[in-house]
Amino acid sequence: MKTTEGWLTQEPPNAGFEEHMKTAEDQIARDLALVGRMSLVRSTPLEATLRAVSRGAGANVTRELALVAAGRVFVSRVAWAAAGLASLTCVVAMVFSLSVPRAAGWIAHEGHRGFRIELLEARRLWIGLFVVAVALAAHVGASGIAGRVLERRVARASDPVGVARRLGRRVDRWALAASIAGIAAFVVWFGMLEVVVGRARLVGLFSQSHEIVVIRRVMLGSSRAALFATVIGAAVVARCRDARWLRFTTWMVPAGIALGVVTCLIGAQFDVGPLVATILGAARPSGAMRIALAGMGTIAVFLATTGVVLRGRRRDEAALAVEPADPEPR
Repeated sequence: MKTTEGWLTQEPPNAGFEEHMKTAEDQIARDLALVGRMSLVRSTPLEATLRAVSRGAGANVTRELALVAAGRVFVSRVAWAAAGLASLTCVVAMVFSLSVPRAAGWIAHEGHRGFRIELLEARRLWIGLFVVAVALAAHVGASGIAGRVLERRVARASDPVGVARRLGRRVDRWALAASIAGIAAFVVWFGMLEVVVGRARLVGLFSQSHEIVVIRRVMLGSSRAALFATVIGAAVVARCRDARWLRFTTWMVPAGIALGVVTCLIGAQFDVGPLVATILGAARPSGAMRIALAGMGTIAVFLATTGVVLRGRRRDEAALAVEPADPEPR
């Protein structure tokens, strides 16, 4: 009886194994929950997912996924081209509006406060936000139009993935040139206004002071040259986008940032201050120095912008290169 009672009080032989399995299942559940939370916090881009699936499953990517990736590239490129052109148009309009010669006392002779005077007396922050809003509106509108064009072209195509890829590559040059020119022109123009005008309003550029007149002419001449050089440079990069000398662009962003820092340091060293400092007689920088600093700043912004845009283009080209597993019907 003792033996029987002792046997009854002992633990089952597999109790330890079941406890171990239960602990392992809990650990796996916690790991999966952690992976899920990390996926929500940091999502993986679609093109990265497609490349991973292509490598891991022997190019076993469905036509639907390849079509989504190619369509996204086309819509994104059209939207960025529209936003870049809108930004560039706003900047060019502002530069040439300020370049129109005006006689002394023209503000008093206006007779009423029109849009031009309101713009000149507005804070530059609101002017910059207005340009950004115009670019965003163009981006959204172009996205909708491109999406509808893609739907119509794909719906009646025997090779939807091929059609989407051709559309994406057809707008590649325009998207690249417009993105670089629009972003660089916006940064260069408002950066130049911040350096030259400072906290004053744009109406201060039309002072009849000899120093202000010289600074205004130098600034507007430099800005027009910077815009022209930016557009030409963006067109050259877009035309030679697949050239060997543009394959390695990692150096562009650090080089642009470094050149921008050097430009700021030189400007501070030679006291190239805003209009307020010039009016008060605290700064008398030469026109040649202002032109040189404007050129250095333009090159810095162009390099950094080009490096970022080309990096995004490489991701788009990788998404377009993903091949579906099952052949398209002929």
